[in-house]
Amino acid sequence: MPPGVRARLDQRAAQPTLTPREIQVLQLVSQGKRNKEIAAILGLSEDTVPVHVKNIFAKLRVNERTAAVNVALRRGIIHIE
Repeated sequence: MPPGVRARLDQRAAQPTLTPREIQVLQLVSQGKRNKEIAAILGLSEDTVPVHVKNIFAKLRVNERTAAVNVALRRGIIHIE
């Protein structure tokens, strides 16, 4: 395996992974759902969804929903239906 590829794989492996719940939240974000809608769909408190979104942003190293969706799509974390 070429050294550059190995380094990128090692870097990706070192990144924090999203929990199954965070992936669910992010999938709904990618569908344009608002926090209130996400909470209702997943049976969560409205106060819980922003916590998940904040954690997703931190783990993906982004500052907004669109960027989070773009990163997740590129990494294969979520898929557009």
